[in-house]
Order: sequence, then C-alpha cells, then structure tokens
Amino acid sequence: MDYDFFCSLGGSCAVSHQLKERRLRVASLPFDWLFCVSDRTIEALTECFRNDFADWMRRGNLRELAAQERGQSTIFQCEDTATGYRFIHDFHADPASGNEYDSVLAKYRRRIERLYEYLKKSQRIALLFDADFELEPAKFARLRQVLLDKFGPKTALDLHIVHFGAPRLEVECLDGMTIYHFPTSKHSYLYKYKCMEFSFLDDMRLTGAIPQPRGRGRRLEINRLPHGFRLILFRSRPLRFKAAVRIFRNWFEVVIGNLWE
Repeated sequence: MDYDFFCSLGGSCAVSHQLKERRLRVASLPFDWLFCVSDRTIEALTECFRNDFADWMRRGNLRELAAQERGQSTIFQCEDTATGYRFIHDFHADPASGNEYDSVLAKYRRRIERLYEYLKKSQRIALLFDADFELEPAKFARLRQVLLDKFGPKTALDLHIVHFGAPRLEVECLDGMTIYHFPTSKHSYLYKYKCMEFSFLDDMRLTGAIPQPRGRGRRLEINRLPHGFRLILFRSRPLRFKAAVRIFRNWFEVVIGNLWE
C-alpha cells in the first residue's frame, strides 16, 4: 500500500532508521529517536494528542536513567516520567541544572508542529512502533481513534507494530492495525541496515501527495560516528560504492551514490 506520510511513534530509533533506509522518512519528527519500555507510553501518547502535548517533557518530570537502564549513547540519558519516553540522544548534561533544556524543548516543539501539519494534510497515513514487551492492542486502538477524531476522517490511518520477543512468529491483522510478531530479540543490525523484520515496508511507497521538505536529496551529509565521521555524497539510493579510510586514528566512511536516481 502507498501512503502520503509515514511516522514513527518510537519504541526505539530502529523504526526511524528502517524508514530512512527505504526513503520513507521525509522529516524529523518528535518520536524518531525515542525509546520506551512498556505500552503505558501509548496511553500517555494518546493523552498527549488530546491535550496538544501541553505537558510534554516538563523539566520536573525528567529523571536520569540508572546505569542498567541506559542505552548505548554516552551522553546524559533521561526518562520523561509522565510519558515513559526515554531521551538518550538529546542532553549532554542534567537538564535540571544545564542550559540545554530550553533549546531541546524548542526542538521538540518544532517537531510536534511539523507532525501536526503532516497529520492534517495527509489522507493515507502509516504509523509505526516497535516493542520488545507485552502489548495490548486495545491501547493502540484508542490512540488511533483519538487521531481520527482530532485530524478528521482519513482514507487510511494504519498502525504497523513490530513486536519482538513474541511467543511465536505471526502476523496479526486487526481493524486499522497490523502486528508483526517475532520470537527473536532486538539486535544491533536494526540500527544499521535494512532488516527483514521491517520487510513489510519494502512494498510500500510515498504517494507524493505531500511535498517533501527542502533539503531532501542534498549533495553532502556528514554524520558523527562513535569513532569518527560518515560523509555521504550525492545522497540517493541505491548506494553504489562504500569505502573507509583511516586518517589520524579516526575512521571516515565515504559513501557515494548515484546522483541521477
């Protein structure tokens, strides 16, 4: 099926990465790089849409993650106790005492406004989520209904949920919702490459009904890696060439794509 708009609801940043690998991610959105560890976050997210994110990321609700809770990022990591979303890529110091909080909050406000614009303009919408915990489909159904009530009737508003650690391999089809159950655990390849757990996306395309933001298709992109930088030239798909060169004890990965595709 083709959609006007694909949106990650979080779970982990694997969702956004898998969309990006397939050129289905058209803009930075609020949940792209957020983690959560229970589906109570879906209940909280439903309330966020009801009150237009009035209580989103309040400073007093941010608690530092304990060592055993942390993700792989080396910077400051915290959880919004009101929603259960975990921010592991945004803060370099405790937001309770640092100066970053206002700029990070402003960034998320911009992304929420952008999300609302896409939800209003789009008629065919795909919302994605991944989880490695027990799920209650009824919670997702309530979220879906709140979105339909808020943004009006849609030609399609479909939830696609990838569930890891399930009892068995199964695709569960419900009203406006598909859950892809995998008995396997999450793995690091989800954050690096196209993965078969998200292969249902391979048959989906953007309709082109919603104009893509400026900057897509830019000629140069520089990404920070844990041990160096990745330079992407002529960003496009498929990638034609990859090379890594060691310079001054850092790795620089140069990716050259086909400019005309």
